[in-house]
Amino acid sequence: MNPSSSKVTKKAAFFSRLRELADSQSYLSYEQIKETAKGDKLIENETTLKDYLGEAVDKGILHSAGRGWYTRNAKAVFLDNAVVRELKDALTNRFPLLPHYLWSPLQFNPWLHHQLGRSPTFVYVDSNGIEDMAEFLRNQGWEVAVSPGKNDPSPGRGPRSVVLRGIRREIEEHEPSIETALVDLFVENKRLELMDASEFHEMVHKFLAQHQVDLAGIFRKLGDRKIKLCEFLAEKTADYLGIL
Repeated sequence: MNPSSSKVTKKAAFFSRLRELADSQSYLSYEQIKETAKGDKLIENETTLKDYLGEAVDKGILHSAGRGWYTRNAKAVFLDNAVVRELKDALTNRFPLLPHYLWSPLQFNPWLHHQLGRSPTFVYVDSNGIEDMAEFLRNQGWEVAVSPGKNDPSPGRGPRSVVLRGIRREIEEHEPSIETALVDLFVENKRLELMDASEFHEMVHKFLAQHQVDLAGIFRKLGDRKIKLCEFLAEKTADYLGIL
C-alpha cells in the first residue's frame, strides 16, 4: 500500500472512530479524542489530528462546542423571549445606552419536568444605573426587588415581578447567551430556591444531551464566578462528559 493510500485509510478509520465516540456521548473533549486516536494508532501527530478534526467539523460529523470541545448535536438552543418581551422592550426603549440583559426562569420550562408556574424576571444591569432602572420600573407598575439575598424577603413571583442585580463585569448585549442564562439560573436558584437542585441538574443534562451549546464557555463562566464544576453538573452528567 502506498503512503497516500495508507493516509486515506487512516483518515476514514479516524472518522469512523469519531462516529462511534459520538454515538456514546453527546460531547467529546479534544483530549479524549487525541488519546483515543493515539491509542488506536490512527494519528501520528497533533497537526494531523487538528486537520482531521477540522475536516470532521466541515463534514458535520462533529460540531464545535467551544475551545477544546466538540459535540454531535447540530441543533443550537434558543430561549423563547415571549415571557420577557414586554419588559425587554420597555428597558431597551428607556435605557438604550445602559448595559443590561434579562431572562426568566419560565424560559426554561420546555426542559423542566415540573414546570414553573410563577417566577420573577431577572435583570442584570451595570451597577451605576440600577437605582434609575428600579425607579423607572416601579413607576411603570412593576414589583421590583433590588439584589435580594437568602436572608431577604422572597421577591414576588407574579407576571410583573422583577429582580434587579447590579454587576460590574462587561455586558455585551440585552439578550444573554444560553450559557450565561444557565449559569445565572444556577446562581439564582441557590439564592432564591426557584426549583429543586435535582430538577436543575436534570435540565442541564437534557440541554447537553439534546442541543449544541458552548460547553467551554459554560466552564469559563463558572470559573469566573468561582463556581465548582461538581456543583453545577450532576455526577451522571460529569461522567457522561468524561470529566469526573
